Amino acid sequence: MNVRVIRAITIPLRLRRMVIIISPLSFPCKGIYSVFMHDARIHECNRKAEQPGHYILYWMQASLRGRSNLALDFAVAAANRRGLPLAAVFCLQDSYLSASKIQYKHLLSGLAEAQADLAEKGIALSIFKGTPEHIIPYLAQQAALTVLDTGYLRHQRAWRTKVAELTPCRTVWVESNLVIPVETASPKEEWSAYTLRRKITPLLDDFIDMATEEVPRHSSLGIDLLPNRSDLTPLSLQDILQNPPGIDPRRMDEQVLSEPPGHRNAIARFRHFVSEQIDTYDNDRNDPLLDGTSRMSGALHFGFVSPLELVAILQKDLG
Repeated sequence: MNVRVIRAITIPLRLRRMVIIISPLSFPCKGIYSVFMHDARIHECNRKAEQPGHYILYWMQASLRGRSNLALDFAVAAANRRGLPLAAVFCLQDSYLSASKIQYKHLLSGLAEAQADLAEKGIALSIFKGTPEHIIPYLAQQAALTVLDTGYLRHQRAWRTKVAELTPCRTVWVESNLVIPVETASPKEEWSAYTLRRKITPLLDDFIDMATEEVPRHSSLGIDLLPNRSDLTPLSLQDILQNPPGIDPRRMDEQVLSEPPGHRNAIARFRHFVSEQIDTYDNDRNDPLLDGTSRMSGALHFGFVSPLELVAILQKDLG
C-alpha cells in the first residue's frame, strides 16, 4: 500500500514540529495514524534504508516503560505504517558498571511492569542475556527498521554507534527521556545552571510532546525472533527474578526496595507530592527527617517515568 508522509511546520515558527500523517493515497482516508513530536527528538543513526522485514524492532534500554514513551510511540507508528508487528527487546548483562544487587532487583521489578503493559498492547518484550552490540544486530536481520530510546552516558553512546554500524536496516534513536532535547537546549557545555535555565525555560511549553499511546494493529506476542538460533533464546523474567545473572538468589531475596519500582507507583507518588507536599518543598527538602521531596530520582534514573509526563501533571494541577 502506498503511503503519504506529510511534514508540517506549526506555530511557533522558530521551532519545527514534526507531524507524520500516514494514510492511503486514495481518499477519503480511513484510519489515519499520526505521531506528534518535535523532529529535534528524532535522530538518524545510520544512512541505511528501511528493508523488507518481518517486524519493527524497538531496543528498550533507557526508557523502561510501556506508557508515556515517545520512542515506543515512534516505533508503533512505523509498525502500523508498514503493516508489521512491533517487537521490543531488552538486553540483560551479568554486570552493569557499578550496579548493586538492590539496583538490579529494582530494575527487574520495574521491567516486569513494562513487559505486562506492552503485552496489553500486543507487543512482546523479549529479554536476552548479552551485550546490545551482539544481540541487537542479530535481531535486526529480520527487521524493517530499528528504533532506539536514548541514554547519554559514554558507554550508551558507544552502544548506539556500534549497533547502528552493525544493523542492516535504517536505525533511528528518539529522545524520550528529556523535556528539551540535549542539542536544542544548548549546543555547548554550560558553565552554570543559571545560563542553561535561561535557554530551557522559553522552550518548555513548545516541547511538551505527550505520548499518543497508539497500539499496533498486528500483535508480536508469540513471535520467534530467532528461529534458527537455539543458542540465543529469550529469558523468562520470572526465572530471572528468581535466579538473577551473576547474583546469588539468596542475596537478592535479602534486598528490600525502599521505593516500589515501575511507572504506576512513580506516577502515584508524584501526584501525592504535588497535591500534598509541594507547598512545603522549599522548607522540607533539605531535612533528612522529613519526607519533603518527590523521590522521583530512582524512577527517572531507570526510565520508569517520563519527565514530560511529570511536567504535564504539574501544569495541569498547578496551572
